[in-house]
Amino acid sequence: MLGAARHVVAMIALGAIACGEPTPPPWEPPDLGDRLDEGDGGAPFLPEPPRIPWLEAGEPPVEAPRIPWLEAGEPPVAPPEIPWLGSGVPPAERCPDGWRVATTDGVTWCDPWPETGRNEACDIDEAHFVGTPGCARLGASADAGWPRDLPAGAPILYVDDDAAGGDGTTRATAFASLEVALAAARPGDIVAIAEGRYEGAFDVPAGVTLWGASVASTVITSDTPSEDTGVILVGAADVTVRNLRIADAARPGITVSGRAALQDVVVERTHHRGVVVSGGSLDAEALVVRAIEVGDDDRGVGIDVNGGGRATLRRLWVSECVGLGVVVGGIDSSIEMRDAGVVRTAETATSTDGTAIVVVEGARVTLDLAVLADNAELGLLLGAGATGTIKDALLSDNGRAIEGGRVSGGLLVTDGGSLITDRLELRENRFGAASLAGGRLVMRDAWFSDAPLGADGSGGSALLAERGTIDASRVVVERAAATALVASQTEVTIADATIRVGSGDQAAGGLVTDGGTLRLSRVEISEVAYFGLVSQTDAQLIASDVRIEDIEPSNANPYGVGVHIDAASVELERVVIRRATFEGVATRRAGALVARDLLVTETRPLMGFRGNAVSLLGSATLEHVLLEHQSYAGLVAFAEGATIDDLVVRDSTRQPSDGEFGVGVLIGAPDVVISRVSIEGSSVAGVLLYGETATAQIADARVRGGASPDDPGDAGFYLIRGAALDLERADVSGTGVACFFGEDRTQFAIVDALCADIQEGSTYTAGLWGQFDAAFTLERVAFRNVIDAAIELQRSSTGTLTDVSIEGVTARPGQWLLGLGIDVTISAFVEGERIRIRDTGLGGIGLQLGGHGRFRDLSIQGTRGVPADDLGGFGVFSGVGATPPLLRPSLELESFAIEGSATCGVLVGETGALDLHDGEVRSTPIGACIQNDGFDNRRLQRGVRYRDVGSPLQNTVFTLPTLAPEQAP
Repeated sequence: MLGAARHVVAMIALGAIACGEPTPPPWEPPDLGDRLDEGDGGAPFLPEPPRIPWLEAGEPPVEAPRIPWLEAGEPPVAPPEIPWLGSGVPPAERCPDGWRVATTDGVTWCDPWPETGRNEACDIDEAHFVGTPGCARLGASADAGWPRDLPAGAPILYVDDDAAGGDGTTRATAFASLEVALAAARPGDIVAIAEGRYEGAFDVPAGVTLWGASVASTVITSDTPSEDTGVILVGAADVTVRNLRIADAARPGITVSGRAALQDVVVERTHHRGVVVSGGSLDAEALVVRAIEVGDDDRGVGIDVNGGGRATLRRLWVSECVGLGVVVGGIDSSIEMRDAGVVRTAETATSTDGTAIVVVEGARVTLDLAVLADNAELGLLLGAGATGTIKDALLSDNGRAIEGGRVSGGLLVTDGGSLITDRLELRENRFGAASLAGGRLVMRDAWFSDAPLGADGSGGSALLAERGTIDASRVVVERAAATALVASQTEVTIADATIRVGSGDQAAGGLVTDGGTLRLSRVEISEVAYFGLVSQTDAQLIASDVRIEDIEPSNANPYGVGVHIDAASVELERVVIRRATFEGVATRRAGALVARDLLVTETRPLMGFRGNAVSLLGSATLEHVLLEHQSYAGLVAFAEGATIDDLVVRDSTRQPSDGEFGVGVLIGAPDVVISRVSIEGSSVAGVLLYGETATAQIADARVRGGASPDDPGDAGFYLIRGAALDLERADVSGTGVACFFGEDRTQFAIVDALCADIQEGSTYTAGLWGQFDAAFTLERVAFRNVIDAAIELQRSSTGTLTDVSIEGVTARPGQWLLGLGIDVTISAFVEGERIRIRDTGLGGIGLQLGGHGRFRDLSIQGTRGVPADDLGGFGVFSGVGATPPLLRPSLELESFAIEGSATCGVLVGETGALDLHDGEVRSTPIGACIQNDGFDNRRLQRGVRYRDVGSPLQNTVFTLPTLAPEQAP
């Protein structure tokens, strides 16, 4: 990334000085011996030192990020509290009697069927009820063709369709007609029905019981068509029907407007309806309703409760109805079902019905130990102000026949409906395992698994919500083909959930959109393709104690983002995102992010590119953030006004595709504010600001070197193309090119900063490096143990230095123009006040190629030269090298002390200019080396003393290299 800068430096280095044998100057030097003040042996002159209160302590008071959990490695994310999740068995009382503890992919659940599954081949008088090991017979077998176990002493009327016809008081004198028997029956009578087939429509009087010989052999039917009246009509109270079958009728099976009880009854292949409760009440035990055929409304309904009717059903089995399995409608209408199964409800020829249970118009449903399976459209539809509760239920394989985007699947709450579920399993339900379209859904202990796509590619969601509210807790989602949770125009709250979606092309963990709100707490999302969580289109996502892991791109979607924000708002607290692909957290324009206690780690590149931990294009406020092990960048801030407090970024490595980038923090927007930041292991730069709109304030920053000793990184802070940075309290060390690098009209203000221990890179290095009109303001800044130069300003850059300390600038063996405290070249300008420079190589301050400088209260001590080349050792020098006339440098010092230079205290080159005021040059072999023909030496004597020098003045000319045309700057 800094290739252009390195190229410039390579050319500049060729213009440096090289000591050779002294040669006579082309002019006669003046005799200055009596004009240089060699001092009087008094106290040495001491300029005012830098005012850096922390310098003696060694580093500025940089406050470390206040992240309480940093040592632990991640925030204290509370795990989902799902007692039944894992390989262990739930508590014994957890599974109902007859239900089996099953384990699927490490998740335990209560299965209503044995390991062999539901028996589909039961006999005509049998059913495989929920919670039973297999097919169970309904009622008792016949006793010589008559009902068994009739109660002793009860008034009984006998009916036999083969009888000659009698008074009905005994089997021998049985009525031949059921109609005649019912006409003779009184309250409390039992009508015992022998084996046979009884045709007609029968109105049962109050208090009468119909008792068949057996379900298999006693059949009641009617060939007379009707849409409204049943084969058996109950309009009175206390009617009981048991141990018989109603079948093959051209009308409904049973219609109840009074009060009826059914036991061991099968209703099959009746017309329009199986059982109708209209304004009355029904209590049933062991009721089977199946294969109800369509009526005039193009539906065949198994059980219909309406008009305020009430039904209580136990051991219920409804199957193979064409249209609807159970429908409940009307204010005060209700149905309670326990140990109930409603399965294989089919769509009609002209309708897309095929729903197990429909509850509408203010009605109520209660399900306990229920199975709704293999239904063409939905397991349960609750709408139009209806209410319901479900406890211990399995909804599976619903929605199998619906295409074209129609809502189908496990359950749908709509139009103001309200449903509460407790211990609900939804497996292989297409489109939406549970859907909400204007209502309220409360779920406790819900397991969604294997939500596949429909034949047209639609669907595949576990929880699909549009309008209304959802409150769910203890939720598991496994293998949804599309987005697991979708909230649109809806308020969804989910606590204690684990989502393992799988690798479908649209398999996101959660999506909130179109003004919806999604609240998550104690949620784990893993193995998701595309996105972990998405908030878009004026929606709001609020997530706490959330862990998102292993987000991969899919075949259709080239990303694998942990949290994606687009024109919406997101609040994250105690969130871990691990192994996302391309980006961990991404806000697009108009998105807003507030995050506290956030860890994003191991963000992987996509096809060798990117791999950002956090990308901000919308507004953002972040606090307590750890970003580590990413390629490209840790934090990308292209959001105006982003505020980040307490940030740690580690190991931002170069992207695999081209070896570029590897930045801790990348800023490309105005007014970014960062407080208390620690960055280490960035391959290119700790902080990079890019572009004219990039402005930032950073306080309390600690930046450490690159990815490895072989890849120490380029810069601690790097500004380019008009960017501006205010930096306060910074500690930078171990970088490979510069601590602070600015180019191309950038502005850099640094207060209370340390640059230390620059590593030996492959090219020229500097503590601070500015070029191409960069502007630097330094106040209370220290450079220690750097290579090549502490401050390098070139190409029209400017620097203002106040209270600056430079100590230990090393020259690399075998190279030259190295070991400078401050180097100003190619029309750059620097001014400084209270500057101290110690222990440098080539020189304390050097100006060349049109560089200009002005310093007050300057102290330079110990410019030792470059031993390998016997080169340099100048306190300051100006104009060394073959400089064009338009690029003549100048330097002015006031109130200064230069001490212990290996060669010259000051050096004026052939084209240089130097002005000294009120200072001292001491303890050096040559006080002033002058190579400029005609230079006015009085410019070096205004209040200046030369003491303890071998020679006050020497006009030795140093041999300089010649630049090839292609090498000239």
